[in-house]
Amino acid sequence: MAEKYHIKSLTVEELFELKSKFLRDIPHPKLIFKAIKSIDRDAALPAYGDLNVEGDLSQVLERYSKVVLELKFRITQSKSSEELLAALNELLYEQMYLILGLSAYVPDDILPKFADVKQSGAIDYYLVKKWQSTLENADNKIKDYLCTQFNAHKNGEEVKALLVPFVRAKKIVQNG
Repeated sequence: MAEKYHIKSLTVEELFELKSKFLRDIPHPKLIFKAIKSIDRDAALPAYGDLNVEGDLSQVLERYSKVVLELKFRITQSKSSEELLAALNELLYEQMYLILGLSAYVPDDILPKFADVKQSGAIDYYLVKKWQSTLENADNKIKDYLCTQFNAHKNGEEVKALLVPFVRAKKIVQNG
């Protein structure tokens, strides 16, 4: 068995503090990575270009819901730095996968119109999932709805809450 050289051994309090950050909203990938770096100083942040999102939005959301619930459980149950590190690395990948999936629905040229949407907030997965689950033939309806809402916002209407996770995701991908 190969030794792990740069993994910091955490106290029970340090483990608890890190774990508690990921049980409510899943934070921005850079914050997840910061927690990873606090355990493994040699960790490297993956690039969005290295990910390949397969399927439509409903498939991305379904995958995310299944995997993230299990990862949250693993994070709460982790008893060592190594266990927590493994779960956080998977969580980082899944959060980046979700963000990339959402960003695909946002045209590049629309972002300057959404200066008030900050990339630092949490991605409201539940809002998107709830809305998406009410649609039949969801992918086409999502594209049509988002296009209509983006155009409405260009014309001065207030930002709809559903647009925020998509726009935030696009900003995160564009800014790394």
